[in-house]
Amino acid sequence: MRQIFYGVKKNVKLDNIMAQTYAQQLDSVQAAITAIEGGAQSYSVNGLSYTRGNLETLYKREERLLTLINQASNGPLRTVVKF
Repeated sequence: MRQIFYGVKKNVKLDNIMAQTYAQQLDSVQAAITAIEGGAQSYSVNGLSYTRGNLETLYKREERLLTLINQASNGPLRTVVKF
């Protein structure tokens, strides 16, 4: 039985991944999260097993991408403490 992993592409050049904007990556991550939350973690069709990414990993990636998008839009978050 052959397995296909959604959200994890094998043998993809790093240039292709880096060429995507953070917003495009976020769209892909959120689509994967939505699919998994809808009950489609893994399934089989015609002898092929399909497995989507791990929710915990996707949530962490989503959080990181949101942070990166925010920093790119507003500059890095800085905390100023006055005494």
